[in-house]
Amino acid sequence: MQSSVHEDGLFGAEFMMPVTQRQHLIEHYTSPEKLRRHFIGDWDVLLTLRTNEFAERAHIGQLQDHTHRMGLLLAARTPS
Repeated sequence: MQSSVHEDGLFGAEFMMPVTQRQHLIEHYTSPEKLRRHFIGDWDVLLTLRTNEFAERAHIGQLQDHTHRMGLLLAARTPS
């Protein structure tokens, strides 16, 4: 996805992060801090945020009450 961002462009990612012990054991479980490591070279990470944990009621696709947090990363591609 980074390669599709034009020089002087912005890359933004917003994502849900489940909060369970199991998620922390999965290799692709992510956080804004872990994503930062993938933005090296001609990238400047402008912002990483994540909410506190919050509970959400059951809904379509997630049939039980569950806990998660939201994450956000914003990075600018600088001219090479």
